[in-house]
Parts: sequence; structure tokens; C-alpha cells
Amino acid sequence: MATGSHARLLIPTPRPWRRDRGRQATALAWSTLGRILWAHKLFLACLVLSVLALTALHVSQVPPVFEAETLVLLGERKGASEASASLATPSQEGPEREALAFRSPAMAERLIDALSLHLLPEFNPALRTEAAGLRGWFDPARLVPNSLFNRLPAALREVLSARAALSDQQQAAALRADVTAQALEHIVAEPAERPSVIRVRFVSTDPRLAALGANTLADLYLADRLAAKQEVSTRAQAFLRDEIARLRATIAEATLQSLAAQATSPDEASGGPEAAAVRQGDRELLETYSARLRQIASLQEGQDAGAKVISVATMPDEPVNPRRKLTFGVALFGALLVGSLAALGLERLDSTISSADRLRHLGLSTLGSLPTIPAARDRRRAPDRHLLDDPTGPFAQAVAALRRELVRANVVSRRTSVLLVAALADEGTTTTALS
Repeated sequence: MATGSHARLLIPTPRPWRRDRGRQATALAWSTLGRILWAHKLFLACLVLSVLALTALHVSQVPPVFEAETLVLLGERKGASEASASLATPSQEGPEREALAFRSPAMAERLIDALSLHLLPEFNPALRTEAAGLRGWFDPARLVPNSLFNRLPAALREVLSARAALSDQQQAAALRADVTAQALEHIVAEPAERPSVIRVRFVSTDPRLAALGANTLADLYLADRLAAKQEVSTRAQAFLRDEIARLRATIAEATLQSLAAQATSPDEASGGPEAAAVRQGDRELLETYSARLRQIASLQEGQDAGAKVISVATMPDEPVNPRRKLTFGVALFGALLVGSLAALGLERLDSTISSADRLRHLGLSTLGSLPTIPAARDRRRAPDRHLLDDPTGPFAQAVAALRRELVRANVVSRRTSVLLVAALADEGTTTTALS
């Protein structure tokens, strides 16, 4: 408490600048911040616990999503063999273009058929009973009564009942498109940091399905590349077989004509040197085509896809969403930050004097302070009785010190009375006066 004769404003005198004054100011600021946060520790604790509880509730409602990854190394994409290079020379494609093959609708449909994804509610919207019921409840054709629906124009009735008028095949096609779109949303393919490597990821709420989906995508991609190479080889073989059959027929026809000419006029030449050169060229070309056909057939048996899997996807242990540790860490940091700002705001708005430190900050001196009386919580005994029951305790010593300060402060002015006032009730004025 402060008396009228001792209530004065302390104006600090200017001091010379020192290098360590900035450090002292920083230490004082941190000390003040710590004091403010400790004064509002209950508010901070309640805010942090509330935010963590809401975060836990949100995380528990979000289904976990797992992600599995496999790496595919691309090789040089050539034709069936070097023998068929003159017939078909496919261009070498980079990882950017090859990554698009994993996200194509055709690849998604093959994945759906391979893993029967259309039987899972995660990919098939028709199997989600809640979503289907909600869409059916808000269907315009269902909300409009039949009496009013029959009075609507024919064009509007046709639009409202378009969905119901779809045939079974159209509904199946629409459902197939929805399942394909859902599957494409779960596929991620992008070039990796290493050259000629594609990172293939599959996302699912089931960790086993995530790993199986990523590995199946890689297998389907390798099968497609191998099938493309075999198709090139098949076309080359078909072309060579046709050419070989044509050359054989040409050579056989020329041989028959030569034999017929020799039979009719044995003394004449069999066509001259030009015809003999043509037949010799056909025979050489026939031998070349036959050799290439055998070479392509032998190489096709050991043909590879031109790519390989260098990292097989394994079942993930932790979900990628929600990230519990990161979510709780961000929530805790945000709660502490908001709570600290709120505590500073409350301290800024608080104009009450609750400690001797605040009096000193205002430039006022204190005569003393009285500790909390445990007996004040006991309604069977008055607080002032604590002084008589424990004359050597902390409370009695504090009252004696306060009395000495009052006597010393009023020696010069010779005042014989002291006024004890308080801003609110039950702040200890009566207890202090009786003590």
C-alpha cells in the first residue's frame, strides 16, 4: 500500500550511454515477457489444451492416406532389332513424355481391371452409400412433385429426367468414366532427380493397396513397352514374309518362262544378260530378306522392354496425410504464438495494480506486503485470529514490519491515524486493520 506522503513520481535521471545497455534492455524485455506469460499461465494452458484437443478431433476424423513409390529406369527405346531399323525407327522419348503414359486413361483402366478397383468404395462412387443417398435426396426430379412435374414444359421435363432416362449401358459407361477419373487422381508419375528415371507413386487409404498399385503400374508399363516392340517386330516379319513370297513367285515365274523359251527354241538365249542380271538381283535380295527374317525371329525371343524397375514399392508404415507430428507441432506453435500475443494484449489492457513491481514501475514506494493467510479459507476462524494463534509466523512478522514502516513514516508529520482503502471488497483492508 502507499500513503499520501510517500506517493511520488520517480523521474529517472539520464545516464551516459554504455555498450552493454542494449543487452540490458534485451534482457529486461525477455524478463518482462516471461513475467507476463507466467502471470497468464492458466490462460495459456487452457488455450493450448483446447487447440490440441480440436486438432486431435480433426485428425481422428480425417482418414489416413498412404503412398507407395517405385522407380523405373528407362533405356534407349529402339526398334525390334538393328536389322529392322530401316523398316521402323521409333524416336527416343524422355522421362517427361514417358511419365504421361502412367497417367493415361488407358493405363488407369488396365489398372482397374488388374486390381478390381471398381469393387472398392474408394474408387467407385456408386458404392458410397452416404454420398449416393445425399445426391438422390437433392435430385431435382425427386424434389418436384408429380402433379407439378407433369405440367412443366416438355423440354424441362426432359432435362430433369435425363438422368433417369439413361440406359443401363450409358449408366455403366458413366460409372466406368467416374471410376477411371478416381483412379487417375490416385496415380502420380514424374521424372526423378536422376536422369532417365521415373518416380511412380500410388495413393490409397490401404497401405497394401498403395504398394500393390505402384508395382502393378510399373509391370503394366513394362508390358506395354514390350508389346510395342513385339508389334514392330511382327510388322517387320510380316513385311519380310510378303516380300520373300513375292520374290519367290517372281523368280519361279522367270524360271518357268526361261524353261519354256528353251523348250521352244533351244538355240536362243534365255532372255539375254539383262534378264539374267535381274534374276540374280532377285535371288540376292531374297537371300538378304530371308537372313533378316531369321535374325529378327532369333532376336525377338530374347527381346526386353527397354526399361526396368530399380526400386520396388513396399508397404508404407506411416500415412502421408494427415501428418500427425507435423500437424500437432504446427498446432502447438500456433497456440503458443496466439496465446502469447493474447497475453500481451491482456496485459496491455490491464490497468490494475496487483503486485509491488507494478507500483515500482509507476514510481510509487511500498510500505510492505502481507502474505496469504491459510486460515482465510477456513470459515470457522476469522483471519485476524491467525495473528494471535501464530505470533511468530510469517504473517505476524509481516504485520510487525508494516507497523514499523507506518510509525517511521509518520514520525515527522506526527499523524495519529491511517486510512486503509481498497478498490474492491474482500481485498484485506479489515483484516489488515484488525491485525
